[in-house]
Amino acid sequence: MVRVQGKSQPVSVYNILDFHDATSFPHIHDVLACYHAGLTAYRQRAWAASIKHFKAALHLHPLDRVSQLYVQRCEYYLSTPPKADWDGVWELESK
Repeated sequence: MVRVQGKSQPVSVYNILDFHDATSFPHIHDVLACYHAGLTAYRQRAWAASIKHFKAALHLHPLDRVSQLYVQRCEYYLSTPPKADWDGVWELESK
């Protein structure tokens, strides 16, 4: 979920995976398991655990851009924790 500049309601962003096969996205089910574990840890503010899960997904599929993005976000939050009332939404600073 992201919140764009000038808006108060977050929006969901989806990554369509239906067109992939074993060649275009190897280990897809294992990657998704790691991704979901990482996202759960992310929402619980467990940044180090989240990074571990997303890096495991990247080990299986280095081209997984979404896991790369979440690693970057978690690293940012490790050094700059969100406010106590953080709702799990990433704030985009530009449109």
